[in-house]
Amino acid sequence: MAKKKLLDGIGFGQHKLERVEEDTLKLMECSHHCLKAEMDNLLLASWDTFTLRQILSIQCVSDKITLLSTKCSSAGKWCLIEVRSAVVPRDWQRRNSWVHVFDLLQASGVASGVTEVTRLLERDFGSDVLGFEATIHAYSKGNRELQEPEDYARLPV
Repeated sequence: MAKKKLLDGIGFGQHKLERVEEDTLKLMECSHHCLKAEMDNLLLASWDTFTLRQILSIQCVSDKITLLSTKCSSAGKWCLIEVRSAVVPRDWQRRNSWVHVFDLLQASGVASGVTEVTRLLERDFGSDVLGFEATIHAYSKGNRELQEPEDYARLPV
């Protein structure tokens, strides 16, 4: 009889703590880069609206899945929050744990709020009503010297 081998990196099997920490750091880095890239593309959108923006990610370790949210909490500060976690049942005796898994999936319904924030950011982008001091560019590090609306011409589009 052939031996079965579990695939590496699919979230099931024996895990060493260092590997889990590395994967968590990778998730943090990737979600931070996604948020930063979006920030760089929306420099003239509202900073207050952007602080509502969040990137959702899922981490799987053994039989546990975790929903994570990354967002910008204040100028230059990034925040990673564990929204919810659940143990995925692997046998009939633990079948009631599926309720927690579905609860986690429902919590990912936060995505509808993410879509609304995206709509608001696109609406605010380059709006004449929005003052320069309220934009992402005014709050971003290294651009504090730009305070006047005529400096808009110097910004990348």
